[in-house]
Amino acid sequence: MEILGAPIGDAEFCRQFFASKHQAALALLSTINDLGCIDPQVALALLRLCSSFCKFAHIARTTPPHLILSSMEKFDIDVHRSFAEPTGCDVPDSAWRQAQLSLRRGGFGLRSLALHSPAAYIASLCGSGSVIPTPYLENAITHYNTCVPLSDSLSISGLVGHTPTQKKLSDAIEEMQFNSLLNSCSLADKARLLSVSSPHNSAWISVVPSSSLGLHLDPNEFQTAVKWWLGVNPSFSSDGNPMVCPLCPNCALDPLGYHCVTCKIESYGAWGPEASKAFSQVATRLAIRGNTPKAKIVAELYGRLSILLVNPPPSVAADSLKIMDSDVRSCFLKCFSIDLSEAAWCQSQLSLRFGDNHHLMNAVSLVCSSDAISPESAIESPPSQRSLSHKLDSLSFSNLYDLSSPANKARLLSASASLATSWVSVLPSGEPGTHFYPSEFCSAISWWLGLETTRASSCCLLCPEIALDLLGHHALSCGRGGDVVLRHNQLRDIFVDFCHKANLSVKVEAGSTLTPDLSRSRPADALVSNWSDGIPTAFDITVTSPLTPVSLLEASVTPGTAALLAERRKHQANDPKCHMLGWKCTPLVVESYGSWGSEARQICSHLASCLSFSLGIQKPKILVQMYGKLNIALVRCNARALLSRACNLV
Repeated sequence: MEILGAPIGDAEFCRQFFASKHQAALALLSTINDLGCIDPQVALALLRLCSSFCKFAHIARTTPPHLILSSMEKFDIDVHRSFAEPTGCDVPDSAWRQAQLSLRRGGFGLRSLALHSPAAYIASLCGSGSVIPTPYLENAITHYNTCVPLSDSLSISGLVGHTPTQKKLSDAIEEMQFNSLLNSCSLADKARLLSVSSPHNSAWISVVPSSSLGLHLDPNEFQTAVKWWLGVNPSFSSDGNPMVCPLCPNCALDPLGYHCVTCKIESYGAWGPEASKAFSQVATRLAIRGNTPKAKIVAELYGRLSILLVNPPPSVAADSLKIMDSDVRSCFLKCFSIDLSEAAWCQSQLSLRFGDNHHLMNAVSLVCSSDAISPESAIESPPSQRSLSHKLDSLSFSNLYDLSSPANKARLLSASASLATSWVSVLPSGEPGTHFYPSEFCSAISWWLGLETTRASSCCLLCPEIALDLLGHHALSCGRGGDVVLRHNQLRDIFVDFCHKANLSVKVEAGSTLTPDLSRSRPADALVSNWSDGIPTAFDITVTSPLTPVSLLEASVTPGTAALLAERRKHQANDPKCHMLGWKCTPLVVESYGSWGSEARQICSHLASCLSFSLGIQKPKILVQMYGKLNIALVRCNARALLSRACNLV
């Protein structure tokens, strides 16, 4: 019978039980063989971790080994075959004996089930309680003693009060295997075996074969690496004659590939004591800094180095990344149906968060060498990926800025201001005000990247006497058609809605009176009576453009210039009347590309604090939502204005 996955019965029953499990395992081995034709590195990882000794470890620990020894030997033969087929070579006995060793002894971890089953059975019995002499235990000890040196042999009396682990017993078997293999080798093979069994040298075998992490080998490369690692002759032609190096016609290739891989470091990955000491120090620092076990860091460090040693990074990798970038660009073009210039593509690759630090001019005056890092500084103070990517973004922005016209410089500085790109990161959900029509979004993308928003020499459909500029400045500031008023009112309504949610008392279009020249004066788009200090505050919302002739030259050098000038104009126009009414005048100015003025940012920060207290939501999250809604309304209205002047939609 079977109890907890272990056969309980006579020798025949145990053999039949193992045979049924063996038959089921053959299907898995066959699948791994098929996978090996496509990806031998993944196939070997699955064979080592899922389908060799570990597949029957439980049976080996619970079944007397002499009862199923012949069946286990058949399974070892099947594992041998499954290893040979994916690696694409006829593995000789000496190479297979090496492959059966653990990784730390230069093997591939494909332990022999027949050889190590006595160690598993003895360790299991000793770990289950007191040692009781039985014929089964005696047979297992006898079998085990034939596989280890005399100094490591066991006896029943020696096991009383002593519980050896399976690892310790298997290590003794491997020690015997390794010494036996070493004694039967040539001088060159001895040097190879001692080198491949050095600490951490087999890390390239144990890494996860991931292409994205740079840990994957091409099938041909992996098969060649396995043959070379096992000392299987890769340098002889089919007729048995040595091949000549194609780069050194006068030099015949040696059987172990020494000529092919001669280098300043050992080709089998045995690192010198100074290098090992340095790696240990690096791992210690990283462990302290990242609160990660040192052993895990050491394994990853040697794994990455070893995979590079076995498979140096080919130049084609850079070409592959360029092809991937090209595919992303093609997809971008297809989605938005636009003709993307190099400058526009360079801008679209910048991070949305690039302007968050308010140091844009530092990026403009960036000197590449000042951001260079050395291996020593990287080890001493490991930089984050974000900081390194920000430096790359800064350099890309600087190059793009230097090659731009004054109008495009002003556009870039405004578009890269803090949270100006919040309209891009807003989740396009069913919530009102978060979704564009396709035509609006495509128009907004073209305008944002500085692409032509209209055909050359086209005139405004609402102002036939005025030619449209390519960056859309006239379309966004044209007083006809109601687009400017619609944009203003939408921004005002969003601001008022946030004030209501913050439990503030707000009145729309307050202070509306006729001036002596019969013009309408509205110093307050939104009047909040309980803003701060008990003084009613009049908020005047306005949209300005960094491309206006008055501010263009300065806006192309200093970010936020257009918003600052507009704030000054609003104060000059509204301060006298607000003072007369006992109000405080506060202009809320935003540039057409979403760069908000300094006073507007302070107001939004204070409003977010009120909302955080009222709604119980963190202030940074509210700020993102607030700027997102405001800027998406701004950009949508801009897109509609551009479309209404490019074709007759009004």
